[in-house]
Amino acid sequence: MTSGSEGQRDVLPIRCILPDGAVVLLRAVRLDDTARLERLFYRLSPASITSYFFLPLPRQPQWAARLSEMAWADGVDRSVLVALVDEEIVGVARYDRTATEEAEFALLIEDGWQQRGLGKRLLVRLVNEARRHGIGTFRAYIQGENQRAFRLVRALFATVEPQWYGPECLILAPFAALRPESHWEH
Repeated sequence: MTSGSEGQRDVLPIRCILPDGAVVLLRAVRLDDTARLERLFYRLSPASITSYFFLPLPRQPQWAARLSEMAWADGVDRSVLVALVDEEIVGVARYDRTATEEAEFALLIEDGWQQRGLGKRLLVRLVNEARRHGIGTFRAYIQGENQRAFRLVRALFATVEPQWYGPECLILAPFAALRPESHWEH
């Protein structure tokens, strides 16, 4: 793995306008984002922390540090994109390659920025980045009660293959099943 986000240098930052008019900067994570990622952790609600980590975690420094480890991405097998407003990270999308053409993805949006179109923008950009590196399918574990996550994935992919494991669901989302409007770079 390349130190830091060396392999992500070619991910151009873009400003996007959300449906409500808010302007957000999307870019690759950088090593100097560790403190921003930690601050994001402390702004998350307990429900958002549980949805992302799958555990009801207390707001303790070791869990904030775990989130900040995302700043170490090589941009090929592990890619992390961040959304910033006023120099603070309000959203994170990442993938970690699990097989030659498959990667596990995750999305974390600060509570006040949820349901505003930011997750879709980040995920579309992440798919485009993954394609550049030979990935053709995303997989993710989603908690059964996280209907917003299911709706987002179904909005982007015409075909989603769910596999239930108790209260959790593993979804497989092949890029070949992307809806046509999902190819747009926002």
